[in-house]
Amino acid sequence: LYFFAEGVEYRELGAIVIGGTVVSLVGLVDDRVGLRPRVKLIWQIVAALILVAGDVRVRFLNSPWIDIPLTIFWVVGICNAINFQDNMDGVAAGIAASAALSFLVLAALNGQVLVSSLAAALFGACLGFLIYNFQPALTFMGDAGSLLLGYTLAVLGIKLNFPHISQLTTWMIPIVVLGLPIFDTVLVTFSRLRRRISIAQGGADHTSHRLTRLGLSHRRAVISLYLVCLSLGAVAVSMLYTTPEVANTVFIGLCVMSLFVL
Repeated sequence: LYFFAEGVEYRELGAIVIGGTVVSLVGLVDDRVGLRPRVKLIWQIVAALILVAGDVRVRFLNSPWIDIPLTIFWVVGICNAINFQDNMDGVAAGIAASAALSFLVLAALNGQVLVSSLAAALFGACLGFLIYNFQPALTFMGDAGSLLLGYTLAVLGIKLNFPHISQLTTWMIPIVVLGLPIFDTVLVTFSRLRRRISIAQGGADHTSHRLTRLGLSHRRAVISLYLVCLSLGAVAVSMLYTTPEVANTVFIGLCVMSLFVL
């Protein structure tokens, strides 16, 4: 920031730090004493609104009436999607590292120095933590960590932009990069609704658990998820060099494949 910022970045960074602190403290309190899902949701919305106040928001249709609700939905959704991934040693940290690496490459290719710097910092932090969190784990992140990871990844998805490429080609890129945690969240949500149990209730019904039940060892299941996440990142990068028609066709194909797997 000292070398590259022009003023507006200080306000954005302030919003990111304050909002990230809010979700991390909420996660810490939940880890220590437990919070109701509704209370956690309210504070996640507050953190998303702090971003909006700092002018960090989705700019899909350039209409505040649409973009602000989309920002709240995206931030809250990704926070909980990464929180859901903290279900087995090394899953959340590894997936977050893979997604951060993809955002790093995408931002660097586009010359977004500050976005790529934040992505690099997140990538390094996740790798450092993963050394102690991979099976057999010596430490665990809890909600204090997973909510902050989700929040930061959501911010990277919002701040990533491609001014020289049609938005028709790039609007889905953050969704593709974070496709695995999004898929797992949808899978768990429908699975629990079908069984008429609370979505907020913990359970062994995540993608990682299902892979182990198919016969993969813990480590192979986790590494398989890393490879899927990295592959989605590679697909997202390749979308930058295609036409809008091809990019949207690939995205639709991924959605169809996800429904089949679901």
